[in-house]
Amino acid sequence: MTQNNKPQEGEIYRHYKYNPNGEENNYTYEIIGTCIHTETEDNMVVYKPLYDSSFIKENNVDFFCRPMSMWNDQIDKIEYSGPRFTKLQ
Repeated sequence: MTQNNKPQEGEIYRHYKYNPNGEENNYTYEIIGTCIHTETEDNMVVYKPLYDSSFIKENNVDFFCRPMSMWNDQIDKIEYSGPRFTKLQ
């Protein structure tokens, strides 16, 4: 992992599933920070959803956490090819 691929606190990202015709800020997230999983020692990204969804409400979720390697993945599907997350600001 290079420093260029490490999200920084306060940055805003969109997930590739973002729908420009959907609800405001759908699949848009603010970076809370990074951490290390204490058992696996994986580098992780902690991020906050900037939208409401049934999943968030049903699970009473404040933040999400994802391995850094997955955060920086490139997606290669028929409907989309590119980064999993794109930095907005």
